[in-house]
Amino acid sequence: MKEKEINEWKIMKFTPMRHISKENKSLFDISNEQYQALYQELLQRYPSMNIRAVTQKEFECNNLLVSPNGQIAITRDAQDHVLGNPLERKVDIDSLYFNKENR
Repeated sequence: MKEKEINEWKIMKFTPMRHISKENKSLFDISNEQYQALYQELLQRYPSMNIRAVTQKEFECNNLLVSPNGQIAITRDAQDHVLGNPLERKVDIDSLYFNKENR
């Protein structure tokens, strides 16, 4: 990790929200206690690096999902909400994504 020129590492606890992640939940899901222990271990192992634990809510409010078929979605409360497909029609991401009601 030290060799990479990255300003900030963000880690997030695995959240099975879609597709194959739901099928693989038993392989990757850990308790909140295990997640916190791993986060603390990273902080101790790499004290000079900026490592931040990101909550699911923070992740949801700051990311768009673009699927292989071109659909754009936002995730709220662990559910995907499709905004549209710009390959089929104009998608006004600003008004949909940055609308306070969607956050």
